[in-house]
Amino acid sequence: MSLSVEPARFDWYAATVETSPETLTEVASTVLADEAPVLVRGRNSFGHGWELRRDGSRAAVVYGGGSSEWPHIEGTGPDAVAVARLLRSREWPHRVSRADVCVDTDTPGAFAVMLDGLRAVKGAATKAHMYLPDDDAHGRTYYVGAKTSEVQARLYEKGKQLPEAGRPDWVRYEVQIRPQKDRKAWAASTSASDLLGAARWSERFVTEVLGVAASAAPTRSERVSDLEGAIAAMCHQYGNRLLELVESHGGDVEAFGLELLARAQNGGKLPA
Repeated sequence: MSLSVEPARFDWYAATVETSPETLTEVASTVLADEAPVLVRGRNSFGHGWELRRDGSRAAVVYGGGSSEWPHIEGTGPDAVAVARLLRSREWPHRVSRADVCVDTDTPGAFAVMLDGLRAVKGAATKAHMYLPDDDAHGRTYYVGAKTSEVQARLYEKGKQLPEAGRPDWVRYEVQIRPQKDRKAWAASTSASDLLGAARWSERFVTEVLGVAASAAPTRSERVSDLEGAIAAMCHQYGNRLLELVESHGGDVEAFGLELLARAQNGGKLPA
């Protein structure tokens, strides 16, 4: 059976951006919103956020402040495409924390064909399960991969879940990617189609069953020790602050090191 699928597109795009929170909010607001940014509560390590609204609803949200050096922006649904386009067109260095890519089809019988294809792909059966609503008319969903996995896929009967859309045969295959380490930068410049290949089994599925060309994702970087990982995270998060501290010692790296050591031994404070 030949499936006619729509082009792959982003359905969620969230990234940390190397620019100031004010600049990101101002530029994103100009492009994405038709109202003034609304201050909202922060989350995770961010002190606050700015909701960008268009046509009376959220188009995106920017988070900043707190202990994070760089701001974070998130767009979902149709707005994910706009957020991704904005970040990539500005060529802002950014690292993707989550990207969802979906492929839609209205081919009759597509769900059964795609389900069989997913189950046939080597390794796809691990941590896979079907969600069956009480009423089958409300649409089934098949999950591949755990919620905590770097890559999880969902195949669902979108037309049954949204009958008001008037597309009874509408089926969606969606891949959710939470890239790790150096793959965050890879995801920031990779096309939506190629992100479908973020896992080997997904690459095989979309190539062999959907007929969508997806390049294989880069292999994960070699595992580093917990200590190396902690140092890398510290330098990424506070690198500029550490450089400021070196400058405050006139560039004397030895004096900087001694102060840092003294602070580490005294809970972050200088000994009396």
